[in-house]
Amino acid sequence: FHHTVRGNLPTWFDNWDPRQPQLQAILQAGMHLPLRGYDRHGRRVILMRGGVSDPGNTKKEDEFKVSTMVMEFAMDGDIQANICGIVFIQDMAGMTASHALSLNPAVAKKAMTVWQDAYPARPKALHFINMPPVIESVFKMVEGFQKEKMKKRNHVHPKGDMSKMQEDLGLDILPKE
Repeated sequence: FHHTVRGNLPTWFDNWDPRQPQLQAILQAGMHLPLRGYDRHGRRVILMRGGVSDPGNTKKEDEFKVSTMVMEFAMDGDIQANICGIVFIQDMAGMTASHALSLNPAVAKKAMTVWQDAYPARPKALHFINMPPVIESVFKMVEGFQKEKMKKRNHVHPKGDMSKMQEDLGLDILPKE
């Protein structure tokens, strides 16, 4: 199924040249950052910062392309992450109504199909921090496309309280800021 999806989604999986200006802008913004080392459970942790993108100048398809590129690069040859899984920290600081409007249901459904069914990664937890109220409806829409197993792995943290995330991941893996 993984190869079928790759073949059917060329906008995400073809022409993976990080030197393309539109992809370079996303990479330089630091939107997708694999953290060094592993969390306290031996999982790879990837920090995703959607608020650093410019929804007026960045296509959602390019953001997902970079996301899959970064994840594939981070997981390549990482036996521990392939066994123990990965964790995403979705830092939503700086996200606005423009960010919310840039993700339509069709793209959200595609993303959930790729991550849940067609990607050889093992997401074990998704931590959502700094979620602005304007993004809550988008979160609910995306959550509606998730399987029950994935919904149980979602952890939405109240603004300013990251204690449960710190408890789950450990402090050593998390950036100081």
